[in-house]
Amino acid sequence: MSQKFTLNNERAGYQLFIFFSFSFVSFCIGSLIGILLLQPLFEISMFANPLLLQDLQNPKTVDALRFLQLVQSIFLFIVPTIFFYKIQSSKSTSYSWFQHQVSLITILCLITLMIAWLPITDFTASLNKQIQIPDLFKDIEIWMKEKEMLAENLTKALLKMSSIAEFLYVLILVAILPAIGEELFFRGTLQPLLSRLVKNPHVGIWITAIIFSAIHFQFYGFLPRMLLGAVFGYLFYWSGNIFLPTIGHFINNGAAVIASYFYQQQNPEKILDDVSNASLTQVIGGFAFAIPLLYYFYQNRTKTTSIYQQTKNEYGTRLG
Repeated sequence: MSQKFTLNNERAGYQLFIFFSFSFVSFCIGSLIGILLLQPLFEISMFANPLLLQDLQNPKTVDALRFLQLVQSIFLFIVPTIFFYKIQSSKSTSYSWFQHQVSLITILCLITLMIAWLPITDFTASLNKQIQIPDLFKDIEIWMKEKEMLAENLTKALLKMSSIAEFLYVLILVAILPAIGEELFFRGTLQPLLSRLVKNPHVGIWITAIIFSAIHFQFYGFLPRMLLGAVFGYLFYWSGNIFLPTIGHFINNGAAVIASYFYQQQNPEKILDDVSNASLTQVIGGFAFAIPLLYYFYQNRTKTTSIYQQTKNEYGTRLG
């Protein structure tokens, strides 16, 4: 009888390579499937005219882009993560992702934390946009601004909603799916692997946060997204439960979708601009709530064994 292949005895670097390989292959397959389905579903052929998807004023184009994002998100984040855990070890995924239960008080504290973090996001986004790039890298700055403009226009097109059904679809696409997929991918898988590789959970958390922000390719929102990724990373590290950063991620993204929808109900044909308009009082208030709440999660870390320490105990000298 053949023995089932697992990765549980392999080094972190090798597991990281396998995981990225899974993700790349899965993303390519998902992208191909999505592109092939554009013709029967939306009468758009990427092979005949790749520029068709640049017309963001065409509702059919926006629908096609939403569909592509849906498929690509599933195949980039969810499919490789689940498949990786199927061969990673003989233990169930709940062992790594849901080590400990969370209380109702903890969830309420999380909701308060995410609300308090909103003006902090505005503040750090404002700081990010004020960063001056040396003249030596002027061409890079121009390229970054072009990419930022494209991403901003795409986001506005995706967030344009005219019905409750469209609102629910966008909520799934922008809030629910990324919250589940990205948290399983980044915090649930990449972060523990990097923590093992560098033998330091804090370095692993921040490297993951940097990658998480960079992969969105919105350079003038890099700082707030990185800090938010670090918050999610510590929530997972302290609690041992992927449910907390997933809920936090959903609240952060869902707030933007909900605000955009209700704004458009009052202002048809317009969309809520992503501007940093938090007042100094709101920013100070945000920090006044966020810091004690983060300390609360830190204090409660003693009720759980960190994922890094458990992994260290399991793998012993094979760490890294």
